[in-house]
Amino acid sequence: MPSYVVTGASKGLGYAFVKQLASDPANTVVGIVRDIVATEKKLKEDGIKNVKVYKADITDLPALKTAAADIQATVGGIDYLIANAAFVSGVTSLRNLSDFTESPEVLHKDLMDSFSINVVGLVNTVNAFIGGVRKGQIKKVIAITSGMGDIGFVNELELDIAPSYAISKAGVNMALAKYSAIYKQEGILFLGICPGSVNTDALNASNLDEEDLKRLQVVGAKTIAYSPHFKGPASAEDAAKRVLAIVEKSKLEDGKAGTAVSQTGVRLRPARAQDLPDIAGLIAQAMLEDELYTWLCPGRYEHYADFRNAFLRRLKKRFVTVGYVMVVAVEHSGDGEKIRGYSVWERLGAGADAEQWQRKNNGWLHALERKLLDIEDRYLSLVSPDRSVDLSSLQQYKKSTAVATFPFPAFPELWYLGQLAVDPAHQRRGIGRQLVEWGLQQAQREHVCVGLEAGSKGAGLYEKIGFQLVNTKELTQGVTIRAMLYTISLPMAA
Repeated sequence: MPSYVVTGASKGLGYAFVKQLASDPANTVVGIVRDIVATEKKLKEDGIKNVKVYKADITDLPALKTAAADIQATVGGIDYLIANAAFVSGVTSLRNLSDFTESPEVLHKDLMDSFSINVVGLVNTVNAFIGGVRKGQIKKVIAITSGMGDIGFVNELELDIAPSYAISKAGVNMALAKYSAIYKQEGILFLGICPGSVNTDALNASNLDEEDLKRLQVVGAKTIAYSPHFKGPASAEDAAKRVLAIVEKSKLEDGKAGTAVSQTGVRLRPARAQDLPDIAGLIAQAMLEDELYTWLCPGRYEHYADFRNAFLRRLKKRFVTVGYVMVVAVEHSGDGEKIRGYSVWERLGAGADAEQWQRKNNGWLHALERKLLDIEDRYLSLVSPDRSVDLSSLQQYKKSTAVATFPFPAFPELWYLGQLAVDPAHQRRGIGRQLVEWGLQQAQREHVCVGLEAGSKGAGLYEKIGFQLVNTKELTQGVTIRAMLYTISLPMAA
């Protein structure tokens, strides 16, 4: 019978937490709120009976300690402490630091309020309830944080708005790391989880003026460019469901103690040149037992370095080739960002949408780099041939695929998935599906189909997503390539 204590439980994400947790009668659910009367009324209206509510403000340490003592007397140990209560400033949400050069006192107050509630409030919460957590069986302390507090995220998107909130959430992340350093040896997991953009009352677009709406649109455009699968703010219910799934499966052994993760655990971003060696290692590990590479590369275990380097050479070429788009799925761990999955897409066609993607690597410098890589590849094949590959199988493969399995002429405009690989240690987490959906969403916007060629193992995933078989080709006994197509519905003519 696990016990949960949730701060900021009166509305939004916090209320969604207690509502979902209370749906399991085996759970003991406690909410910490500022307005106990309004919260109890709302719970009654929703027919929720198994939630106990205590009144306390997270900036009021004595009140928190009183609530904690009462809860421990009733519940005993606390299995999950979810620090959700937070302050989102309406003063600086859509402003940057330079907007307050003429009104420094306004910025000063906003910074202090944000720090007092978001950082000191978290510290108060942990200090008040840590005794109960130490007596719990599961021992998890979760703080709701934000990508706005992630320096890498802010730098990559060049997000200048919401400085007070961002600075305070960076403080939250550091506080979690400090607490983890204290309590990790006791088996207590401290973890920050970013729920993503959530549709709450914190930023109501209907109350914004024209300038603020423009700033919000700029942020939205940057977010979509950074994470193309983003479809807008999630409902509090959906966000709570995703966060609780991460809470449930997270453990100290994951190496994430004292860090902050997203609501999915992973996020997608474009691959960078410095990623290529890590991607090559990931592909090599993912393809060790693949049916095609088992046949093509019987020496892949004995000559693993050659097997991996062959992928690296191909990655370097694709990285600078016109029309190719590389996407990686990354996750923060205890020692930084880790690549968990990879996909490479090719935008085929001659239309305006295709030209936009093909323009990326179409300069003279990229052409020169491709030429140099070709020369390097020929040289290495002579002085350091790939000992993992069977040359007769490779020749047979090239001969068999001289006529493409996929019927490209029938689809002059197409998004084509060239390769998909997920770290074997992180498979069955939905990472492969997330990478595939990136391409599906691009295709949906451009009203073109998606094609790929897969072996028997991969075909199962693609069928579940909605791909249909259009052609097959047997390369050798037990090795068959399947051409598959995902059809995008075209818009109705006016």
